[in-house]
Amino acid sequence: ISSIVILGITVLLNNPSNKTNQSFFLMAIFAALWSFLNYYSSQGGSPEFFFWVLKVALFSAVWFVYFFYRFACLFSKEGAEDPKTSKPLFTLVALTSFATLTPLVFIKISEVSPTGQIVKLENGLGIILFGIVVVGLLLSGLYHIIRKSRSAVGAERSQFFSILVGAIITFTLIIIFNYVFPVFFKDASFVQFGALFIFPFIALTFYAIRRHKLFDIKIIT
Repeated sequence: ISSIVILGITVLLNNPSNKTNQSFFLMAIFAALWSFLNYYSSQGGSPEFFFWVLKVALFSAVWFVYFFYRFACLFSKEGAEDPKTSKPLFTLVALTSFATLTPLVFIKISEVSPTGQIVKLENGLGIILFGIVVVGLLLSGLYHIIRKSRSAVGAERSQFFSILVGAIITFTLIIIFNYVFPVFFKDASFVQFGALFIFPFIALTFYAIRRHKLFDIKIIT
C-alpha cells in the first residue's frame, strides 16, 4: 500500500498539470484505499461496522478502475477527451459507485465467523451492474494500451509492454479472487489480499520508470 501511494505521488509531482499523471495519481490513491479497506475488513470486530467497510471498499474499487481506464486512454500522448462519451461514462461510474453503498449491491450479512469476520454476504442485483462497469472499464483500458503499444517503437513500446503485463496480471488476480470467488463461490477469504494483487502492476511500473524513463521521471527517492 505504501508503494502504491509513493508511486502515485511521485508521478503527480513530476508533472502536476498533466492529465495522464493526474489520472495515475487518483488511480493510485483509490487503489491504496481499496487495498487498505479490504485488509481492514478481514479483522475481527463488529460485523455491522465491517459491512460498511466492505461497501466503501467497493465504492473505491469503482473509482480505482475508472481512473485506470482514464490513464490508459491518455497514456503516452496527451489527448482531448470527447465530452460525448466522457460525461455519460462519468455519470454511469458515479451512479455505480454510490449504488455500492446501498442494499442494491450488498443486501445483508449471511455468515459471520466465531471471531467476528464476515464470511458470506447476500448480494443484490446491483452486483451485476458493478461487475459489468468494472470489467468493462478494465477491458477497455487494456484495449487502449494494446492498441497504442502496436504502433509504438523503441523505449515507448517497452513502456507499454511493462504497463500491459503488470495490468493483466494484477486485474486477472483481482477479478478472480475479489469478484468471482466472493460473488459466485461465496468465498471472501482472499479479499484481504487485494494489495498483494496490485503489486505486480506497481512493480512493473517502477521498472518502466527506472529502465525505460516512463513519465520522463529522472530521479526516484
